[in-house]
Amino acid sequence: MAALTQADVDRWLDADDYHRADVADFLRWATRRRLVSKVVVHRRRGPELNLTLSEDARWLLLDRCLHDDDIPDDIRAAGTLVLLYGLQLSRIVELTNSHLHRRHVAGGEETIGGVSVSLTGPEITVPPSLAAILTRLPVRGPHPRTRPLIGGDTPGWLFPGFTATGHLNAATMSKHMKAYGIPTRSARNAALIALAGELPISLVSDLFDLSISTAMNWARRAGRDWNAYLAATHNERSATAHLP
Repeated sequence: MAALTQADVDRWLDADDYHRADVADFLRWATRRRLVSKVVVHRRRGPELNLTLSEDARWLLLDRCLHDDDIPDDIRAAGTLVLLYGLQLSRIVELTNSHLHRRHVAGGEETIGGVSVSLTGPEITVPPSLAAILTRLPVRGPHPRTRPLIGGDTPGWLFPGFTATGHLNAATMSKHMKAYGIPTRSARNAALIALAGELPISLVSDLFDLSISTAMNWARRAGRDWNAYLAATHNERSATAHLP
């Protein structure tokens, strides 16, 4: 493994029909442990984006996730995070209690309205209705899934499952969401297009852990002109600089 090169990886993947996502996960794990040099799994050009979910349909689904008590809390939480922030399910299922930051008022009493979530970027303060759902996780059912297959300390998963890592598999979560009428891929695409059309590209990149090029691509999907954004930013800064 120490002699593995990028060319080796590319030839190996082209030779057979391997699951690239699984290979990429393994190589990232091996790289973190310095078992291999820095190599990556290049993505093949996929099909066109699924843009079948309209903005009105997105908001209707979001309302269901936030207020429909017939949907389990874990499905409601994951669905809201996808529909509102365009987060990847693979990141959502890795959330733990340490990713939730609760605000406290005088006297030490906890306020549900003051909850923020952090992944790798800045904290995102969530609406009170979503905060209430997140603070009820993990879901306590007749067969709680709280321990990984491999022993050791658990980090307090919000979405525990029977996997080697201890958290629910993203594909399994997607299947659960679809059973309640929440299409994961089109929901995330609709959310990212809406966000990229309303927020500065740099902010979309920082908040949602996207590369600047990916954020720019989403902005183009939303019909935004990057040069117009730069011009508007320059004009705003110039106006601010001339304020008395």
